[in-house]
Amino acid sequence: MGVALCIWAAAKSASFIFGAVSRGSWRHTSVYDVLRLVLAITAGSILGGLVIFLLVGPTGIPRSVYILDWLISCALIFAVRLAVRIVLSANGRNSVEGERMKTLIYGAGDAGLALLWELRQNHTLMCDVIGLIDDDPSKVGLVLNGKRVLGTGISLKAMVRKHAIKRVLIAIPSATELQMERILMLALDAGVEFNTIPGLGNMIHEPDLGKYIRSGRVTLKDIMSRLNNGSDRNLVLLIGGAGYIGSALLPKLLDNGYRVRLLDTFLYGDGPIAKWKGHPSLEIVEADFRRVDVVVRAMQGVKTVIHLGAIVGDPACALDEELTIETNLIATRMIAEVTKGEGIEKFIFASSCSVYGASDKYLNEHSELRPVSLYARSKIACEDVLFSMKSATFLPVILRFSTIYGLSGRTRFDLVVNLLTAKAMIDRVITVFGSDQWRPFLHVDDAALAVLYALQASDEAVDETVFNVGSDDQNYTLGDIGRLIKKMVPTAELQLFDNPNIDRRNYRVEFSRIRTKLNFKPKWQPEDGIQQIITAIRNGQIKNYKNPIYSNVRFLSEEIGPESLRMVSQLRWARGVLEACNNNVIIQ
Repeated sequence: MGVALCIWAAAKSASFIFGAVSRGSWRHTSVYDVLRLVLAITAGSILGGLVIFLLVGPTGIPRSVYILDWLISCALIFAVRLAVRIVLSANGRNSVEGERMKTLIYGAGDAGLALLWELRQNHTLMCDVIGLIDDDPSKVGLVLNGKRVLGTGISLKAMVRKHAIKRVLIAIPSATELQMERILMLALDAGVEFNTIPGLGNMIHEPDLGKYIRSGRVTLKDIMSRLNNGSDRNLVLLIGGAGYIGSALLPKLLDNGYRVRLLDTFLYGDGPIAKWKGHPSLEIVEADFRRVDVVVRAMQGVKTVIHLGAIVGDPACALDEELTIETNLIATRMIAEVTKGEGIEKFIFASSCSVYGASDKYLNEHSELRPVSLYARSKIACEDVLFSMKSATFLPVILRFSTIYGLSGRTRFDLVVNLLTAKAMIDRVITVFGSDQWRPFLHVDDAALAVLYALQASDEAVDETVFNVGSDDQNYTLGDIGRLIKKMVPTAELQLFDNPNIDRRNYRVEFSRIRTKLNFKPKWQPEDGIQQIITAIRNGQIKNYKNPIYSNVRFLSEEIGPESLRMVSQLRWARGVLEACNNNVIIQ
């Protein structure tokens, strides 16, 4: 009998080794692992029983012993695995210090459950999963992998408030564009940080990712990091690329080897970028950047976002306060949220030195902000939003541009240097109100150059976030500009008026930070910009500087009208709603 039992034990051990019971991570056990263990234990019990039957005979050991042997073997092996798993999990949880971010998973399907499993196992991700939500009402209340489905998408905002959620992970790789638009709008409305988790198809087709996965066990953090790094490092999303600065920046980006996805409504036409149409590195998206679905699609594969789109200038912004807030502030917040959610690190934003308002001191990036216009207030509000969003994975770069002059693809004559030069050439008069007021000046080509420098700079160089853009030697009074133009157009009459009610801005700005951090030094001086305009008028390039196309406020008020702009926005949104209804998607 003793020999038979020894042979029985050897037979069971051999079956366990053959069934790989001793191999694999004891921290993780899948359904496949359970089946493999049960099959190995069963094979061992059957093999051991056959040995006893052949050596001892049918009456040597009661048949109940075989059943008890199988049950005890299963119980012991599974108990040991469970105990090891609990200990390892607890040690992993305790070994990671720091506050865990309260997280909600949007999607209770296979992708959501796989994500939940990874977050629960990998404690270095610092996520405290509170629960799940799903648009399928039949799943609400279910407990899946230890977490309850708390509600549907419409309850997202309430769940965020109730549980103090800090992040929503959207794990619905099969969602259509319209469904994803709805989900993103819900997340934006809830005011919570969000990330979209890619589907398996996206990961398989991502260049070199298959090789990366084969190199070893990959965590969610690894995959997201690899996917973000896999974005085209040269693909830039240029929002407002057909505007005054954007049309000057576009050729610089293309000449420096960048691929550009240009997003613009082309409110002033496509003339500013016409010469670059058809360029192999330029993709044009004609759409309204106030629409979240447009922005999400435009972000795909992008490495850096440059946001120049806005209603620009004090008079233009004053036409319709609500429209200005919608375009300049609300849209900027949405674009930044999507940028951060898509894992795009650098976000370059066009602000203005007009945020300083009025001061008799030289002003730097730490100076008090005293805005005197809606335009300036909207820029400050955008800066505050971007400051609050800054993190280790989201780096906003705010460029406060000086008063710009000079020619670009979309030239403006509602700016002081350009306007006074055109009046000198055509009307033979240079009329300056508030001649003792100071302004910093900057050529539009240098403004574009500053954006390029910020794009190419290291994260360490732009970590201070805000940069005044200009040069110390281009601080002039308006009277100085008038006298300079008079010197270059001597046939014009110079008229200086000191009327403090015309424009209350008066400030001089210091630019040492951008000079030392980005090595930025303007290449143009006001004389160069003035001569540029003189030449353009003389050769017929500029015929009528009073044409509304050259003025933001006149074009918006005379050619478009703010009511029409608002109607365009509403019609586009209504069209999206109709498309959603046709696809049986409910827009909440």
